[in-house]
Amino acid sequence: SNTHVNSIESNIKKTISRDLGEKPFHIEGNNIGEWVLMDYSDIIVHVFQEKTRAFYNIEDFWGDAKFKNYKEEE
Repeated sequence: SNTHVNSIESNIKKTISRDLGEKPFHIEGNNIGEWVLMDYSDIIVHVFQEKTRAFYNIEDFWGDAKFKNYKEEE
């Protein structure tokens, strides 16, 4: 849901600010909530709703890039 995407974006922003002292240079899409892009210069964070991710399939654009899937530690 839009609320879920925006909540994830907010949590990422707070955690990176608190732990690393970094703020994003730019954020796009948080007013819509289907796809939020967070630009931290060296790292770009994409937060998608599942249907939006499937539609754009950005992995095809970056197929040769390294992929890292981050999961919350238990």
